[in-house]
Amino acid sequence: MKLLVDAGNSCLKWAFLEDDAALRRGGRLLRGKQTAKDLFTEAWASLDKPEGVIIANVAGDGFRRSLSAWTKRHWEIKPEYLTVQSEQLGLKNAYEKPTGLGVDRWLAMLGARAIKHSPLCVVDCGTAITVDAVDGKGQHLGGLITPGMHLMRRSLVDAAAAIKQTPHLSDQRPPGLLVADTDNAIIVGTLYTAIASIDRIVGDIRAELGAQMRCYITGGEAELFLPLIDGRIRHEPDLTFQGMRAVIQEHQEHQEHQEHQEPAAMENVS
Repeated sequence: MKLLVDAGNSCLKWAFLEDDAALRRGGRLLRGKQTAKDLFTEAWASLDKPEGVIIANVAGDGFRRSLSAWTKRHWEIKPEYLTVQSEQLGLKNAYEKPTGLGVDRWLAMLGARAIKHSPLCVVDCGTAITVDAVDGKGQHLGGLITPGMHLMRRSLVDAAAAIKQTPHLSDQRPPGLLVADTDNAIIVGTLYTAIASIDRIVGDIRAELGAQMRCYITGGEAELFLPLIDGRIRHEPDLTFQGMRAVIQEHQEHQEHQEHQEPAAMENVS
């Protein structure tokens, strides 16, 4: 069993890749104000030692160093960090500098293509809302980034003296489109701003790529959008982990191929 880790700006998420290539969900923790060490301990202290730790990290170099130190101390494992490529598994990166693209976005596109090779777009709803499009030949067409709902709410608090604190969305849906208090007005306003942006962006991409385009939505806030968003978007909460699995399988197949080639090469030499 391998531990797969998605280290984001606001959340730590993890899953397990079993020996038969099945994905098993792990957990999700908000990073909050606790130290990285305490966060990892809360998440994994009770786990049995995995065979390996594979990480997609967009949380910065400091978080990466803390994560590497924790896995070495607790499991004597040096983790593997996945990186963005110019081309991988038939997906061609649109960025002139490939590593300028977030590894989470890259893996989500790989995960979407692992489901079906077709024109597609991926909407990832987290700290930021990102949208990426891929044509039917696997060419990444580029993407865009908008603030997530928490960032939008926080910007209102920072700019308006009358708003004292950032309102938080409860587990329940807002009471309606029009509300009569400031906190809910901010919550509903930012929710519908996100929904309207996603619907318009996806609609424009669909007009360019055609009706056969598949659209996938993922990320921590995706479930909040689903009741209100265009019904032609498919929810795939584990899209990044599906991309990680595809990369790991490719690496394993390459290793197996190399192992089979080596004896033949030695025979030719002798």
